[in-house]
Amino acid sequence: MAGKDPDIEQKVPYDDFIQKAPLFEQTNKEYLKGLQYYSYIARYLPGASIGTFSKGIKYMDGRLIRLSENHGSITDLLVRAFGEGGGKFFFRYGLNVELHVTDSNAYISPKPRGSLGDSSYRKWVMENIYRYDCSLPVNRGNELFRFMQEDLCRYFNLRVSIEKKEVPCFVLRCVNRELLAAKRNFENRPSYQAILRDSILTDSIYMKNSSVNFFVTSLRSEIFHAGMKKPLVDKTEYTGNIDLVKPVDGIKSIAAYNAHLRQFGLEICEEMAVTEFLVVKEKTD
Repeated sequence: MAGKDPDIEQKVPYDDFIQKAPLFEQTNKEYLKGLQYYSYIARYLPGASIGTFSKGIKYMDGRLIRLSENHGSITDLLVRAFGEGGGKFFFRYGLNVELHVTDSNAYISPKPRGSLGDSSYRKWVMENIYRYDCSLPVNRGNELFRFMQEDLCRYFNLRVSIEKKEVPCFVLRCVNRELLAAKRNFENRPSYQAILRDSILTDSIYMKNSSVNFFVTSLRSEIFHAGMKKPLVDKTEYTGNIDLVKPVDGIKSIAAYNAHLRQFGLEICEEMAVTEFLVVKEKTD
């Protein structure tokens, strides 16, 4: 080489993934009709979204057949996959998610979303935010979260487990079973679903014939967003449905909220309890 250093500068961008896979070509309609299963993980793409279906989920014949996350960090994706959309476990970083990783910056957003005007934050987003999409046939649809879990662990080279730990918690208990089981007249009152769907302005949320689990899931979110960083454990030991009214302005304090809950036979206590943690570890072998 005549004593000269070789010029190894990359002149043309190199794609390590075949972008023109049949899945993304819309010309072969018959192929797309026969498509049975796909999943993919992609980098952040400004302004793009995966379809228009509600909340990134799609059902057919009562079965979940498609699951997507438009833009999320690795932790966001793991929380959704292993919490099964929040319907099974309520996982949040800073509450019950443990990261045993070499670089937590790649997993946790340094700033709240919506601050893309900050160049350093925008750089983080471009490097650490992903989108995920998975679709299965109807007869396999209820396995979507398992597929998502396996995809994430395989791609990001992780070992993820759900472990039980005894920690200080908020514990929801039934203090009056008759009040909890009582049927209430909520006629002419907008349902919880209608309030969310139609953005109805109201001072209270009426939960008619709701499961305790549905109420507990919404309560966990309210407690977390109120800045009260303790898990909520359901110890009501009640399996029936309930009629309950929630203040629309959420939780200001546990004491004030208990005064409201006691009307419905419920109370929140603070005590040690066993709850689930999402434990994330990088593979080393």
